Amino acid sequence: MKNKLLEIVLIAALSLQLIGCSSDKGTEPELSVESSSNSSALDAKNDNSNDEDIQGEIEVTSLVSEYLLPHEDSEEYLYVVDEKGDYAGKYNYQEISDIAEENGHPTFSESNILAESASIFFYYYIEYLDPDDHGDSITHIWAIDMNSRDFAEVTSLERGYDLRNFEIYDGNIYVTSYQGSLDEYHYVEDIFSLRADAFSFIKSETSIENVLKALENCRLIANRGWIYGENGTYSISRAIDEYGFVVAAKAVDDWNSQILKIKGDGTTQVLADVNEPQLMFAGFDGKYALFHEYPTILDQYYKCIDLETGEIKVVSEDYISIVNYKDGKIYYRDYDEMPGSNEFTLYEYDCVTGEEKALFTRDNIPGAGEYLSREYGLVGDNMFIEDVDGYVRKWYRLDEGGAVALDETGIELSTIKYGTVLSDYLSARCPRCDTLLRYNYDEYFQLSDEWSEYANVISTDLKEKHKTHLSEISMELHESDYEDCATHKEYPSSWQETQDYYVKKADVIGDYLAIDCSGVWYGGGAHGLPWKEQLVYDLTTGEELHFKDFYSGTDEDFKRIVAEKIKEDFENCDDSDKYFASDADSAYSAAYESVSIEDATVFFREKSLVYSFAPYEIGPYSSGFIEVEIPYEEIFGTDTLTHR
Repeated sequence: MKNKLLEIVLIAALSLQLIGCSSDKGTEPELSVESSSNSSALDAKNDNSNDEDIQGEIEVTSLVSEYLLPHEDSEEYLYVVDEKGDYAGKYNYQEISDIAEENGHPTFSESNILAESASIFFYYYIEYLDPDDHGDSITHIWAIDMNSRDFAEVTSLERGYDLRNFEIYDGNIYVTSYQGSLDEYHYVEDIFSLRADAFSFIKSETSIENVLKALENCRLIANRGWIYGENGTYSISRAIDEYGFVVAAKAVDDWNSQILKIKGDGTTQVLADVNEPQLMFAGFDGKYALFHEYPTILDQYYKCIDLETGEIKVVSEDYISIVNYKDGKIYYRDYDEMPGSNEFTLYEYDCVTGEEKALFTRDNIPGAGEYLSREYGLVGDNMFIEDVDGYVRKWYRLDEGGAVALDETGIELSTIKYGTVLSDYLSARCPRCDTLLRYNYDEYFQLSDEWSEYANVISTDLKEKHKTHLSEISMELHESDYEDCATHKEYPSSWQETQDYYVKKADVIGDYLAIDCSGVWYGGGAHGLPWKEQLVYDLTTGEELHFKDFYSGTDEDFKRIVAEKIKEDFENCDDSDKYFASDADSAYSAAYESVSIEDATVFFREKSLVYSFAPYEIGPYSSGFIEVEIPYEEIFGTDTLTHR
């Protein structure tokens, strides 16, 4: 493999947000009136069903296996593909959230969505029994029919149980959960079917009791692990159906583990003894399991174990950034060395032959970084890549013939629509071990001539700002920076002082150009310090403008308007830890003291502005930027943006 240091993507052996593939089988599970201690699905009384129905006469609707493309909470739409990888539709996230609210349930983040099947969305919500102590909780799984706007609970996991897998398989829902510590595990798997005569779900029995018994005090390995962009692992039942076994790890003591193969009848085979207490697995298939072993930070190995013979071989002694493992093939990415770049190459490595090949390469696209943050994902049986066509971001399916665009997923990139984003990169390396110790990635916007006769004036000013910013950054190293090369190599990121500056959005609002920029400075410690700003120019004059050029009120009025919005947000906020303040009046006072016309961090939008408080300003770092939206009518007395 590539002999260079790559960023690790953490391979989590137990996944949370998961969607499975379908199978060719069409049989329905045997319905049962019995309920496990781990389920609160609608019972016969709620369904108005009689005993004969419960014994297996209830008609069920077979769920369709479809797949969500990787998504983030900032997305407006969720895109769906079918089993072949063809576009199957898009859904507005806000509409999904609205239906939940209509049914008396709180809004949720897109990351809580588990799966979609023919316009039915499934999501989970964690209810903490004590809102002030995120300890004991119940996990609810809900279903929303986007066509009928019906809403129903699929099941809820009792306190102490954690959701490990949610999969649509064989036309039904398989929910895998567990209870226990790292040393004592107990797994449960339930099946749910959608009734044909009502939007509700019926629980039925699984037939894997022997496997569940054998898995006690073991750690189940997801057969296609939770790796970035992955859209689902198999349920235990599916793995048994397709492979005849599951793979698990068991800690023997504080220093050693065993890799186990557990068959459908509960028979357990010890494949290997490994000198590593907590193995990290990328997944398994019918022949191999891929795992990560790291006795020290400097000695890290990716290894394959043959699930028939137990033979282990080293795949790579380098860091590799795993995308996925499937059918004996490892998919990994190789980034351009420049931090901040979204350039990368996707490789396929064959565990049997040791051969690798490049599947896809994308050059760096300044100004598109935030839109390409998901950039790839194995969805169902297809690999998808994000790329840019002109100024439109699209998803592409990788086929043998190359990348096939899903044109319906197109989203305009305003940073490229209104101009061009350029970038520069500064760096400094240890002269002894060549470890990267300082770097700065800096983007700047250049306006296209078609949008203003003063485009050159605006672009020149933006370029000068960029040059000034770079000139203020020192890449000079002192001897104390590189006196300990052993530590550099073992903890390279801890020694790096980094600064990033991104152009995230460009917008034309009437006669004004608004450019959103953001960045992060890191100089050690747990996290970096983020910041953001908006640059505004008059397209009719080329002049740079600031908030005070638009606002004609007093500093006192401005403080009051923003503080009132913060008070409202505090009163409506479910997160008691969002603010430093303990009550709404204290939040008002803190905001009032912080606000100033001269250095206001505001972002102009089409009909309103957003006032932004930086982390630590009125709330902890974990709250991020605390922002409130103010309609132009309230602050300017007009619904359009016009400077004085």
